[in-house]
Amino acid sequence: MTHIVGMSPRRADKTRQAETQDPIERLRHAGVLGFFRAAQLAQVGLTRDCLPALVRRRCAERVGRGLYRLTDAEPTENYSIAMACARVPNSIVCLLSALRIHGIGAH
Repeated sequence: MTHIVGMSPRRADKTRQAETQDPIERLRHAGVLGFFRAAQLAQVGLTRDCLPALVRRRCAERVGRGLYRLTDAEPTENYSIAMACARVPNSIVCLLSALRIHGIGAH
């Protein structure tokens, strides 16, 4: 086992594992299940430079300016709401849309 200077062996193993992990798996591990913004890549230790490769590999597709979707994510009845929420940080779903998401109200 190699040791990264300044890190405990356990932390060095986690760092090495994160570096070798597939970018899509890193996104999923961070909670991205469908849509994501290019800015969110930094949160999982990726750069925007990896986006073209993900699109070429058909792991992700561009659905709008700065908005991407994992290609294996299944569209749901709340697809458009999920896309809007991914597009606008700190967005709030309210009124009829919120009722529909939570299954409340008349059908």
